[in-house]
Amino acid sequence: MGNSGLFNGLKAVYYKYNKKQNFNIILIMFVVVVGCGITTPVKATSDLSLVQSYATGYAITAADIGLEAVLKNPAAMTLNQSRSALINLNESYSMDIYHGFLALGFKLTNKTQVALSLPVTQVSNIKETVVTEGAAQQVGTFTSTSLQPTLSVNKQWGSTLSTGVNVIGLFDQVYSESATGFAIDLGLVYKLDRLAVGLALQNIGWTKTWTTQTTQTKSTQLNVGITMKPIKQIAFLADMSIIEEEQEVNIGAKYMVLPNLDFNLGVRDLGQENQYRAGVGFYIKATALQYSYGYHQSLGHSHKF
Repeated sequence: MGNSGLFNGLKAVYYKYNKKQNFNIILIMFVVVVGCGITTPVKATSDLSLVQSYATGYAITAADIGLEAVLKNPAAMTLNQSRSALINLNESYSMDIYHGFLALGFKLTNKTQVALSLPVTQVSNIKETVVTEGAAQQVGTFTSTSLQPTLSVNKQWGSTLSTGVNVIGLFDQVYSESATGFAIDLGLVYKLDRLAVGLALQNIGWTKTWTTQTTQTKSTQLNVGITMKPIKQIAFLADMSIIEEEQEVNIGAKYMVLPNLDFNLGVRDLGQENQYRAGVGFYIKATALQYSYGYHQSLGHSHKF
C-alpha cells in the first residue's frame, strides 16, 4: 500500500477529531510521522541515531564498525570483546527531535554473535491547535515516539564469509494514535585481505498497522557496499542503497591516526543532497568516545556524541 495507508490513517484521525481540531494538526502529524521514519517508499533508512557511522556518510554496508552496523547490515556487526554496549543520544538540527541508539552485543561462540538494539526517535513540543471563531489557537503540546527494538544474529562461516539477520519490532505513538509492526533484514559480508564486500536486503515484510485500522507498508531496500584498506590505518568506504527505481550513494573514509585516535569523513547521498560529515573517535582501553558533525543543505548543522 505504500504511503496510501499513511494518508488514509491521517484522514481517519482528522474525521475522528474534526469537532475540535483543524487540519493543522493533521499536517503536523504528517511531518512528525516522516521525522520518525515513516517516509516515502524511496527513502533510505535513517542514520540520525548513529554517531561514527553518521560521520562516515552511512557508507557502512561492508564496514567493520561494531554494533552500529546492524542498522544497515546485520552481517557487518563485529564485536572485539565478549560483551559490548553502545549508547548514542543526540538531538537533530536543534528542532526538538531526539534520537537514541542503545545496543548490547554478546559473543555466543567464536563464530556467532547476538545483539539487542533499540533505535528511538522522539519529537517534542508539537503544537496542538483548535479552531475558535475561525482562527487556530494553540491549546497544548504533545510528543511523538518511535521505537524499533531489534534482535540481530551474526554467523561467521570460515574466515571470509559472514551472514546476519535482524528481527525488528515497530512501535509508534503519534498524538492519541499508535501503531505496531514487524520487519526482517538479511545480510552477508565477504572479506578478503584488504577488501570487503557487503550485501543487505532490508524492510522485508515491513508492515505497520495503526489504531485507525489502516495498514502501512514500506518498499524493500537493497544495500550493496565495499570497504578497501590500502594500508592498515586507512579504510575507504562506499555503498549504494536501491529502493524501487531510486538510488542513494554514500562514501566515507576512516583514518587511524594513533592506536587511540581516529578521524572519519563522509558524504551521504552523493550527487543529490550531498550531506557532508566528519568525526573523531577516542579510545581508552575498552571505552570509545565518538563525536560527529554533519551539514544538511536544508536543515543546517548537527552535532552528535
